[in-house]
Amino acid sequence: MSQIEQQAWEIALANMLRTRYTPAHTGVQHFQQVEEMMYEAVLELRQHKAAQAVNGAKACGKATGADEVDDNGFPTRLRTPSSIMLNNVTSLVSYLSAIFAFQTPPFGVTPDPANLHVTTAVREKLTRDAFKGRWTLHLMKAILNASAFNYAPMRQWVDARTGAIQLRALDPYNTVVDDSVPYEELGSRGSYAYTVEMMSLATLYAELLSFPSEALTTAGKAIVENMLDVYAIPDDVLKLGAAYHQGGGYVEHTAMAALAMGSTEGTDWLAFGTASEFADKKPKRIRMMYRDGNHFAVTSYYVRALPTWLGLEPTRYGGAYDPASGSIPCYRSIMLGNMVLAIAPESTELNQFSLSAGAVRMQTSGAVNATYAELLMPHQVAATKLDNARYAAIRRMLGRSGVYNGDLVDADTLNSKHVRMKKGKEGDQILAPQMAFMHDSVDGNALNALIGEAGQMEYLASSTVGNTPQMRGQRTPGNKLAGEAAMEATYAEAPFRVHAMVFQETLVASLREQLKFNLKLAIRDLTYVDKGTGMRAQVSLGDYINSALSFEVSDGASPASKLVSPDAIGTLLSNVAQIPALQMLYDLRTLFNLFATSLGVTNIDSVPTPDVAQQQLVRLAQAAQGGAGAQGAGGAAGAQDEAGAAGGVPNQAASPEAQMAEQQAQAQAQAAAAAPTV
Repeated sequence: MSQIEQQAWEIALANMLRTRYTPAHTGVQHFQQVEEMMYEAVLELRQHKAAQAVNGAKACGKATGADEVDDNGFPTRLRTPSSIMLNNVTSLVSYLSAIFAFQTPPFGVTPDPANLHVTTAVREKLTRDAFKGRWTLHLMKAILNASAFNYAPMRQWVDARTGAIQLRALDPYNTVVDDSVPYEELGSRGSYAYTVEMMSLATLYAELLSFPSEALTTAGKAIVENMLDVYAIPDDVLKLGAAYHQGGGYVEHTAMAALAMGSTEGTDWLAFGTASEFADKKPKRIRMMYRDGNHFAVTSYYVRALPTWLGLEPTRYGGAYDPASGSIPCYRSIMLGNMVLAIAPESTELNQFSLSAGAVRMQTSGAVNATYAELLMPHQVAATKLDNARYAAIRRMLGRSGVYNGDLVDADTLNSKHVRMKKGKEGDQILAPQMAFMHDSVDGNALNALIGEAGQMEYLASSTVGNTPQMRGQRTPGNKLAGEAAMEATYAEAPFRVHAMVFQETLVASLREQLKFNLKLAIRDLTYVDKGTGMRAQVSLGDYINSALSFEVSDGASPASKLVSPDAIGTLLSNVAQIPALQMLYDLRTLFNLFATSLGVTNIDSVPTPDVAQQQLVRLAQAAQGGAGAQGAGGAAGAQDEAGAAGGVPNQAASPEAQMAEQQAQAQAQAAAAAPTV
C-alpha cells in the first residue's frame, strides 16, 4: 500500500467509525434525571451557595430568581433532605459489594484437587493484581452504576509491559454498547462498542505503546515519534472537522466536514452521534471537551467485522482468521479526533470484546426497562410533597403567624422576638395583648397524620424494591424457632438475590470468562511454593491448560447467611477421622483445606508438610553454625553435629538458636513417626 493509499484508507476508516459505529446514547438523559433526583437536595444547596457567593448574602434569592432564604440563609422551599432513592440504592450497593467486591481475591477460584498448585498460583496472581489495580474499587463503581442506571460498562485487559491483569469501570455517560443484543451476549454477538475518556499526554503515549508497532497508523507513528506534536494539532481536526494527511499536514475532508459541530456558548465541545444529530447541533447526550489543557478526548472503538468490511488488508490485520470458521473477528481502534492512531484485532482465541456491560434488572422486550433507582422516583416525589407540607405546618406552629390589629400593633416588629404595642391616645383604655394579636392555630392531629404518611411512604418505597426491614438488620417481633428465623432471613434476601444473579450473569460471568484467557497470557506470573522442595516454582502452560480451573458461581446469597459454625466443622472433621467408612469416601487433608478456606484461611496451601518443615529447620540449624564450623575444625564439628543429631542429643557447641531448631526438628520427627497412618 502506497503512502497516498494509506492516507486515503485512514480517512475512510475514520469516516466509517464516526458514522457507522457511533450511535446515539439514548440512556444519558435517564442517567441525568436519576442523579438529579437522588441528590436533589444537595444540588439545590450547592446552587444556592454558588448564587450566594456571586450575588452576596443579602441579594441571594432576589437577583438570581432563587427561592427566598430563612434566618439561617437556607432556601425556605428546600426539598426534603432525605433521599429515598439514595438510601435504597446504597443498600443494594452494599449487598452486591459484599458478594462480588469484598472477596480476596475478588473472583473466587474453585480448588482443583488434582492441580492444587495451579489453584494456589492463580489465587496469588489475582490477589496481587487486584491490590495493584484497585479491583475492589472498580467493582464497587460498576455495582453503583448498575444499581442507579442499570448499565455498568467495564473493561479487562493484560498490560503488555508488566503482565498485570487490569480491570476498570468505565464512565456510563461516555460509553455506548450495541443495544440490539442483551448485555450478556455483547461479547459474543455484539457489533460495536465505544468509549471516550480524557487522556493526558503520558497516558495516551502508554496506550499507543500497548499496541504492536505494525498496528499503528501513519498518524499514530508520527505522534509516538514526537508526542509534543499533539499540541500543534488544529482544533478542527480534534472536533470532527478534518482528517490527518501526512503529505500536506492537516487538511479538511469534505465527508468529515459534513459532521462538524461548531462551538456552543463560546466553549468548544465534542459530541458523539449520528450525522443528523450533528446537523441540528442538538446532540441528546453528555458533552465533553475535546481539548482540556494537557488532556485530550480519546475514543476507543470495539468493532466486530471482517477485515474487508473495514478496508483492512486481510494478510496484515486478519491474523489467524479463517473464513470457513464462520467466526467474525473483533477489532479495537484508538482515535484522537478524526485521526485513527491504531487498530488491531482483539484476541483471536477468545474472539470477544474486552469491554463488557452489566445490569441488576433483567432486560425484557416490549416493556419499559426502568432502572432500580427509577422505580423509586414516584415514592420520592410523594415523600417530598409530604415533607414540604410537614415543614410548612411546623413553620406555622413555631412561627409568629396570626391576625393582628394594625392600630394597636407595630407591624415592623412582628418578625422580631418581641412585638411592640403602639402607644394609645390619652384617655384610651389599655387593652390586653391577646386582643391585639391572635395566634394562628394549627391542628396537631393533621401534623401527626403528615408525619405518619411520610414514614409510610418510605416503607412503601423500600418494600417496592425489596429493601425490607429484615434486610436492614431488623427483625419482626415475636419469639421464633431457629428454622423460622432462618426462613425469614432467606425470604428477606430473595429480592436482592435476584439482582445479584442478574448482575452475575450479565457482567461477572463475562469478566470470569475473559479472566481465564488473560491468565493464560500472563502465565509467567503464575508461581507457587512447591511442597516437596519448599521453593517457589512456576506453573507450566500445560498444567494450566489441563487443570480444571473454574471460578465460583454465586447463588446471590450474602456471605453472612452462608457462614458455617466452627463447631460444626470440628465435628465433621472428627467424624471423618474416627469413622473408617468415611475415610474411604473423603480425604481428610482435602476436607481440612476446604473447611479452612470457608473460614477465611486463603493461604493454607502455603503451609509446608511436616517432612518439609523438618528439612527447613535442619537447614536453619546448619546455616546458624555453618560459619564457625567452616573456619574452625569443620570436619570434626560436622561429624559431631551429625552424631548429635543421630543420637537425639543437641549439639552443645552450636548457638542457642541452632540448638532450639534441632530440638524442634527432632520433636516433629518423633511425632510424625508415632502418628497413626490415616
